[in-house]
Amino acid sequence: MEIQINRLTDLISTRNAEEIGLLLDAELAEKELARYLAELPPEYGAVTSEIVTRPSHPEGLFEIVLITQQGSRFSALTGWQEQEGRLKLTFFALTPPTNSKCPEICGNHSKPSSLGCGPLSERVIEKDSRNC
Repeated sequence: MEIQINRLTDLISTRNAEEIGLLLDAELAEKELARYLAELPPEYGAVTSEIVTRPSHPEGLFEIVLITQQGSRFSALTGWQEQEGRLKLTFFALTPPTNSKCPEICGNHSKPSSLGCGPLSERVIEKDSRNC
């Protein structure tokens, strides 16, 4: 799973929607998650990630922090499942700043919702925030 998380992070960093799409299950691909992640504004620079928590069972959620070169931090939950012999991202949810009402981007692990929350840059969690 860590390899897939690193691969996803590298593809977000290079804004490669086509390759991000190859990591997604059908539901997340249909919601255009690849395009959404690839549209991180260039001024944020390269992206790295840290795994905050690992699930206790294989189909659980990983909590990660995406860190931009400029220092912005995005907290995210990711879920991965094997589909047709490949690990696919089946759940993705960015945690918005506190007191914000943003829908999750989700896949098979929860109820469907829309991407209608604006650009990724609006979901930045302040540097050194304890909310992630």
